[in-house]
Amino acid sequence: MTFSKSDFLRSTKNLSFIFLFVLLAFISTYPAFVEHYFKMTMDGQIHFARFESVAQALKSGKLPPSINFIGLGNVGEAFSSTYPWLTALLFIIPRSIMRNPVHAMFAGVFAVNLMTIINAYFLTKCLTSKKSLQIFGVAIYQLNTYHFIDLYARNAMGESLAYSFIPLVFLGCYQIWNGHRTGILPLALGMGLIFNSHMITSFFAVIILATIELYRIVTKKFSLRELSSFCLSALLCLPVVLFSLVNLAKITINNKISTTWRALHPIYAWDALQSSVNNIVNDNPNQYNVGIVCLLILVIMIIMSLKKDLQKYAPYIVGATMILVVTLNWITPPKWLVKSIIGNLQFTGRLLPFVIILTVMGSVLILNYLHPTINSNAITVLAVCLMTILSFNGIVNYHDAKNDAPVRFYIDNNQTYLSTISRVKWGYGDYTILDNHKNSILKSVLCEDKDFEIKNVRYNRMSIVPKTKKQKVEIPFLLYNSVPYKVSVNGKPIDVKRGSTLKLNLCKRKNTIVIQSDAPKINYLTFSVSVISIILLTAAMLFYNRKPQCYQ
Repeated sequence: MTFSKSDFLRSTKNLSFIFLFVLLAFISTYPAFVEHYFKMTMDGQIHFARFESVAQALKSGKLPPSINFIGLGNVGEAFSSTYPWLTALLFIIPRSIMRNPVHAMFAGVFAVNLMTIINAYFLTKCLTSKKSLQIFGVAIYQLNTYHFIDLYARNAMGESLAYSFIPLVFLGCYQIWNGHRTGILPLALGMGLIFNSHMITSFFAVIILATIELYRIVTKKFSLRELSSFCLSALLCLPVVLFSLVNLAKITINNKISTTWRALHPIYAWDALQSSVNNIVNDNPNQYNVGIVCLLILVIMIIMSLKKDLQKYAPYIVGATMILVVTLNWITPPKWLVKSIIGNLQFTGRLLPFVIILTVMGSVLILNYLHPTINSNAITVLAVCLMTILSFNGIVNYHDAKNDAPVRFYIDNNQTYLSTISRVKWGYGDYTILDNHKNSILKSVLCEDKDFEIKNVRYNRMSIVPKTKKQKVEIPFLLYNSVPYKVSVNGKPIDVKRGSTLKLNLCKRKNTIVIQSDAPKINYLTFSVSVISIILLTAAMLFYNRKPQCYQ
């Protein structure tokens, strides 16, 4: 077997790309841990509480139950069923094997950043054969300000995971739009992984793709072959989401539960522009922005797309611009829209990932077309250096600002980590059981109720000692229909009523109440199907996309 000069150069280029991507992921991660602590917000406290539950279960060789004992007010809320966690294994697996939570967080965040970079590369590799422009597109998607607002300022781990898979969806769509059936695979995998990360993101991804397809129908670009590709992709997506979908269906069908609050809080254009110019990373929804470099690139591409020979790429830039305008306070949505399912978006800034991905696609395609007349290497070096410096400093400045908001936690060891996630005072009302008047049946939060003392909490059980002398007690712990429970008082099993809080008749002496719940057997089957489907689809996508299939 001979090893030619061309093979050597190809291997060197591949190694260079791997090194560059690992370096970019490290640069994107290190600033958030620069002082050996992680700055956690309200959302972070909620997410890491549910991650800890799964990590403990996996260490015990089991799946987590449908409800959460750890954190979230200790009320037994069904977060594990209603908020997908499958892709969060990028955080959970490191926590399962590392004792130090800061090291585990670093590994998880690094993995998310690296995954984002790799998926963005798959997309840009399909848009252009020019290596410099591939890196340019990756840099825009990875190093923009909103990505770090999501990941570090908001700790929106579900959304950050979904963000990392959005490029796969648009890779699949782009291939299908160009007549390549292989696009079915990344589209199915990407949509499935987004659903397994953050359902709201998947819902709006579907809306945006449907809008794009409507445009293609109007412009007579749509075909039956395209329709069949999307249908087949949807079918392939089903086993990927089976585990999360079955869990969600069981809880929502058998219980009357609340959903998250609804709103369409806009980005304030002037505030966001000032934050962009000042390179501010924070969790104020008024100031969500994509960063000054990404914004300038979009503005430049808007101007360039007006040229006649570049108008075929204009739809990407126009789409990015339209979505950006929709997020701003220039448009006041009607109240009926806010109260509808669209109101689950809560912050219009959550649409910015779609602004960014369309900006990436449009700018890479335009620069690829202009490649003979421009210095793409210089453009890429300038963009990467600027975005790297700005993102690094923006993250460090946010990280170093102590007590910049009422809800802040600074995780530097196992003790602070466990104490922080164990006493979550938020999130417990998101998926609570409702009464006939659509009000929560919870009258208090267990972790703050002075009538009860929590003695021991694990991923699947909790011990409670009542402090009250009352014989009839109502413990603020939710008992969902369709969830298996084992409740005992002083070691004696008792039957409990579902669809309400835990109500007991106790004897006068000191009592110890133990509540336990384990994952049903069906979860092991659906979990296996989803994991195997993800592995097979990933392998198939890598095989069929080992060589770029379409350039425009």
